[in-house]
Amino acid sequence: MKGHLVILFIAAAAFVGCSNDDHLTEHYWIYDDPIVVEGSQALMCKLGCSGDPIISNIVEVQWNDRAILVATSNGLHYMILAKGEHLQCCSGDSVIGPLDAQTMLMRIKHTDLGGSLKTKKYDN
Repeated sequence: MKGHLVILFIAAAAFVGCSNDDHLTEHYWIYDDPIVVEGSQALMCKLGCSGDPIISNIVEVQWNDRAILVATSNGLHYMILAKGEHLQCCSGDSVIGPLDAQTMLMRIKHTDLGGSLKTKKYDN
């Protein structure tokens, strides 16, 4: 068991050490996706509790401290909304999706996103 933990730790350290990650908020980051195709990005919470989202194939992300909007290469969209004052790992933030583009636009119109959003696009 101890050997398995050491191997897992080394693999995780290599993944984090070699990734081209983008820090969106204190808790949510975009990482190189270790599961999908090389060159693809995934949104993950840096602590990764159960219930925290892992969204692969990111092509665009918009965010602020209270909300993250994600578009994927397969045309699906996700909305992550803070449960409290700001987004946090392990806190029960709301994950809405997958949604089609039209449903996502309707949700955005009727949701308080907490102000202006920054935008970043990715090539997948």
